[in-house]
Amino acid sequence: MLTTVVIFLCLKSYSQNNPKIDIKIVDNDTVFVFNKAYAGYLVNKFDSLKHFKAAYFDCTATLDSAVTVMYDYKKIIAVNDDLIVNLNKQILYCDELAESYNKSDNLNKILQKDLKKQLRKTKLWNGIGWGAISATIITSLILVFK
Repeated sequence: MLTTVVIFLCLKSYSQNNPKIDIKIVDNDTVFVFNKAYAGYLVNKFDSLKHFKAAYFDCTATLDSAVTVMYDYKKIIAVNDDLIVNLNKQILYCDELAESYNKSDNLNKILQKDLKKQLRKTKLWNGIGWGAISATIITSLILVFK
């Protein structure tokens, strides 16, 4: 009975060379009788060797494309790994450069503090020197005019 439903659902099968199907019931058994055109259609439609040949070439083509994709995927991963290594090296270089700039900045700050101290000392000794010279001149003038 299930076969009957499947056959009736395959509408394409009824359009080929006017197949003739007779259903007969003999002692509670169902018998299907069909003509040669329909038998040829069934053989061609459900021939497993032809189906296997068609499926084999489709499968090999699909497998070849999958292998190609896998190979390309491995190449892309290798390129990305190289890129990651290069970026890590660049990060290390930039970290070293930043550390060098920080050391230079700290050294510059220390040098600026030392320079300010030196400038203050110079101004102080300049003031003391000019004061001593002024005091000497004023004292000399006072002594000369007295």
